Amino acid sequence: GPGNPHPCAPWHGRCETANDNLDIMVSTMDAHRFLQIAPIFEGLGLEALRGIMASGCFLRAVARGTCLFREGDPTKELYVLASGRIQIVQTISTGHRLILQFARPGAAFDLATLLARWNGRHTVGACARDDSSVWIASIDEFRRHLDAHPVLLRNVAKILSGEAEALRERVRDFALLPVERRIARILLSEYRVSGPEVQASHAELAEMGGTTRSTVSRLLGRWRGEGVIETGRGPARARHGAEMGSL
Repeated sequence: GPGNPHPCAPWHGRCETANDNLDIMVSTMDAHRFLQIAPIFEGLGLEALRGIMASGCFLRAVARGTCLFREGDPTKELYVLASGRIQIVQTISTGHRLILQFARPGAAFDLATLLARWNGRHTVGACARDDSSVWIASIDEFRRHLDAHPVLLRNVAKILSGEAEALRERVRDFALLPVERRIARILLSEYRVSGPEVQASHAELAEMGGTTRSTVSRLLGRWRGEGVIETGRGPARARHGAEMGSL
């Protein structure tokens, strides 16, 4: 939309790659894999999972920069990330984009709309940070499985509780911390998830911290001079987790 500094390609219902006919019906092997990695399926028996997979679920390749959905789009499908990374984004009142989180393999995203049957529209946007593949199911079909398998509903509630706590922490950070501390906390969080090489650009760190790219570049330059991180043309690399925590 207007003011979005990094617009994503629109989602047209098929992947936008050189081989764009890549929808794949989920096999038993895929069911095993998702049972192991996806928190939304934790505790669900294999037969029940096979039943979910058999009700029209498929994998889709999603090219980097492609949006699965935008804020306000009708909620039609449930998404679980199989590979790659997805940016979960929201547009603030100034028209600028705020990155709420990076969804990583196994994550289901924008689950709040799964339960908000009276609304039926996405509250956030989801765009591919890297070339990714996403497990997709009809949201109406999945709601029927929620009624049949209470463990799924408990998992959704647990995921939403964790997301709500993470958002409360972000709100506290924005309200109470200067920008330097906010960016340091984001770097430390990414370090804990992805290891020393922080897979976020200067622009993305700015969008996560509610600041400007030039401010992020200045801070990273200072921390590089202090020996806490290494920077170059690629991602920032943390020297040591303890030093990151002291920023």
